Amino acid sequence: GGGGGGGLLRQGLLNDKAIMCLRRNPPEYVAAQTLLDEAIAVTIPCFDIEKIETYLLGVKDNEIIAKLARIAYETGERDKAIYILEKLAGNIRKRVVESIEKARSLLFVLSYLAIYYDEDNKRREQLAVCDEGMKIGAEYQLCKNLPTFAFNKACALYVLDGDKDKIKNLLYQAYYGSLLHGDNYRAGIICKLAETRFGVGIKTFG
Repeated sequence: GGGGGGGLLRQGLLNDKAIMCLRRNPPEYVAAQTLLDEAIAVTIPCFDIEKIETYLLGVKDNEIIAKLARIAYETGERDKAIYILEKLAGNIRKRVVESIEKARSLLFVLSYLAIYYDEDNKRREQLAVCDEGMKIGAEYQLCKNLPTFAFNKACALYVLDGDKDKIKNLLYQAYYGSLLHGDNYRAGIICKLAETRFGVGIKTFG
């Protein structure tokens, strides 16, 4: 591909511009999509989502493809978003050498899949990616995504298993994990959802 130094700089700038489009209120999805299509073409000139698993992708490529999935999801193409992320996770598992960077990239993709599977009621798939994510996080001591995996595992088990003690334990992991990362907002949301969705009251500080 066109992965020279200048090309990669251009790719980074296109990606940054796309992020700005997605942060606007309302988000500018069409403009962001165009910028991301240009950005991925820098390293993969004939990019095709059907062939994601065959490409040799860099960390920035993974980020761009994950954003393409996010746009698909937020514009109503839920199945396409899940398909892209499944292919991307498959690529990272198969083609990237074991490293902390591989772990970070895979955790990022799996955390979004866990959320999207929840919205799509795909409980077995949701449980599988949460288990995988929690295992990788423990192995590499990368705990940032633990609250997402713990909460979504609780969602899956609530439907598949119904074991209240397991669910309660996971919700506490999600709550305290959020607090440990200084994310009080997410901790508050988890508290509310624990009560309304699962009937579990979390004892909070203060």
